[in-house]
Amino acid sequence: MRNSLLALFLFGTGCNLADEVSEARAQLESALSTQRMASMESDMVAAHRGGPLPTDPLSFAEDLAAFIESQAACSTVVEDGDTVTVDFGDVNDDCTYQGHTYGGVMVATIAESEGVLIATLQLDGLTDGIATLTGEVYIDLAESKRLIASDVHISMAGGCLGGERAEHAEDEGARDDRRGPPPEGEEGQRHGPPPGPPPESDVVGERVQVPLDGSFEIGVIENGSRTMSAEGGDAEITTVDLATRAGEIIPESGSITMVGPPGTMTISFARIDADTIEVTLDGPRGEEIIAVDPVSGEAQ
Repeated sequence: MRNSLLALFLFGTGCNLADEVSEARAQLESALSTQRMASMESDMVAAHRGGPLPTDPLSFAEDLAAFIESQAACSTVVEDGDTVTVDFGDVNDDCTYQGHTYGGVMVATIAESEGVLIATLQLDGLTDGIATLTGEVYIDLAESKRLIASDVHISMAGGCLGGERAEHAEDEGARDDRRGPPPEGEEGQRHGPPPGPPPESDVVGERVQVPLDGSFEIGVIENGSRTMSAEGGDAEITTVDLATRAGEIIPESGSITMVGPPGTMTISFARIDADTIEVTLDGPRGEEIIAVDPVSGEAQ
């Protein structure tokens, strides 16, 4: 149950993992899913790369529509003044955009306030086949700093890293026997693989992104907080100086802290080399260190 709640902390994303996968590894899997969902929101306003942002809503909307059409010819894009509607179709149609396969609908309305462009996104079943987002996302598009505010319902239809939810058909009693007796003070609790958090959750929060090494094309550094509500309980999630390079799903530095009924879990990141991120998970049961590929998210 503890592992299920901790996994729930990260946007309600969860994985039913095989017996040999540790509790801490389950938290890492959930963190990877969180990165995937955050990137879905940012992908929807990727436009006009390689030059300055347009300074008026109509020009940005025009550029956004043209960029999505150029990158995802499989989608249906309609530009109407300051509004861009994108229908990616069914996720099984394999419509690829920004390196991800998308389905569902996104409507972006671009406005201007005090010299800063603002995108309001209405997401209607936007999905990458694992996470499905429905709700509203607000993104200010300042060149030096971006505020992203989300009020989104998230449905999880699969496991982590693009895989389907694992089914564990073997006898639960046999699994418990194989794991041995429960730790001291936890007699009577089951120790088979955790069932994973509920597949439905509501997330409200804000995060601020600044460019990594001076450019959003290189990556972002993020600070922010979210409140996640789901059937299994509520949690507060805080990201601190979370630096992620473009094209990677694992941050190269910074931390994520999750606070909820089971206690506090902190996940911190440090780049070892071009192909390795060291992830340290520190929670009520101690510390675990895992080496991870920054692009695929796979443990090494």
